[in-house]
Amino acid sequence: MTIKERIESEARRTALRYDPSASRYSAGKQVGHIRGFIEGAEYALNNQWISVDEAIPQSNEEVLCLMKSNGAVVSGFIFKEGNACKVATRPDFEFEDYLDYQVEAWMPMPEYRKEARP
Repeated sequence: MTIKERIESEARRTALRYDPSASRYSAGKQVGHIRGFIEGAEYALNNQWISVDEAIPQSNEEVLCLMKSNGAVVSGFIFKEGNACKVATRPDFEFEDYLDYQVEAWMPMPEYRKEARP
């Protein structure tokens, strides 16, 4: 099942939970709830990256980092050095970066829940 199909399925499943009257009054109202859910989910999925100019995570929070140099994504811990935000990785992970490990954006580490898998 694709992400789009999962979003649409969950939208249909949860539409009535938030407004049970939607089933009694009109199918159009239910469709509106489904569309709202889908649009919200798509927005959230497409806007997960947070610019380091907006905010940085706590120094002990491991996050996914989008590197300025080449767009690579690595996991690590963001810290400020002067005006730049840089990434420190775990000791068992090494990578080369020609812009001195500067981070452009970050996002929280995604959670994996086994019960959510089909």
